[in-house]
Amino acid sequence: RRGPYRHPIIQRAINITWFRDKDDVGVVNHEDFSPMPVPAIALTLTVIQCCIDEWSDGTRKPSSWGDEKFRTVYNSHVSSLFEFQGHSLAGKRDMLEELQHDLIKNAREHAGVSPDPITRLTLGALDAVREESLQLNSPLPPSYDETPKIVVDPA
Repeated sequence: RRGPYRHPIIQRAINITWFRDKDDVGVVNHEDFSPMPVPAIALTLTVIQCCIDEWSDGTRKPSSWGDEKFRTVYNSHVSSLFEFQGHSLAGKRDMLEELQHDLIKNAREHAGVSPDPITRLTLGALDAVREESLQLNSPLPPSYDETPKIVVDPA
């Protein structure tokens, strides 16, 4: 995709930081990452900017995260991201919301899990439903034994 904050390095940095696989922080703590939080996006942008600055003259000059400079850079990114809130292109959803949605969807796909964490059930949860139903002697709904229309995570 094209547009502000759509460079592939942003998605790649998010993927390797929080969404390497199904056991990574962004997947396990999906409630904290849905939608992709503005502070996480701003931190990613700040790290990218720090890396660019460190190599700006072709030789790496390490910088310190204690520098006030990066606090200012981070706050600037947060403000810039929120400026997109309430604005839309071609009748689509809010630009910030669209960015957050796309980043989390792509990150979850990169991790090998469903893009929608709400539809994830573990096999253990399905087994618990079956066991409870058997204990109560109540029949399972007819659709229970059909092929599920949801993503099942073996975790």
